Amino acid sequence: MTATVEPDRVRQGYAWGLFLLVLGLTWGIPLLPEGLAGVAVGLILLGLNGARYLGRDGHPTSTFTLALGCIAVFVGLGAAAVDYADLYLPVPPVPFGVVVPLLLAGLGLALGLRAWRCR
Repeated sequence: MTATVEPDRVRQGYAWGLFLLVLGLTWGIPLLPEGLAGVAVGLILLGLNGARYLGRDGHPTSTFTLALGCIAVFVGLGAAAVDYADLYLPVPPVPFGVVVPLLLAGLGLALGLRAWRCR
């Protein structure tokens, strides 16, 4: 007897894995441009809804994650524009060190691999 997994749960597993991996990498690698995390997270959320829309399982798209994805892309592009134009906006640094980004990236990889195994 084989256990079947709902296709949307697999999609959500991929999205969570990518989300945490992107956050861990963008926070852990300081050379990456500002706003990259926002753009990447927004594209992940929009991609999840695109997969739901194109999927044959009839799972509806989420208006909340569509709006959140659009907002994240626009905020990320705005942060990249501010960084590119060398504008100064007083934002306090995030004191995460190295451990938290590595944990997020590892958790993201684990969730992505688990979703890949369940497909």
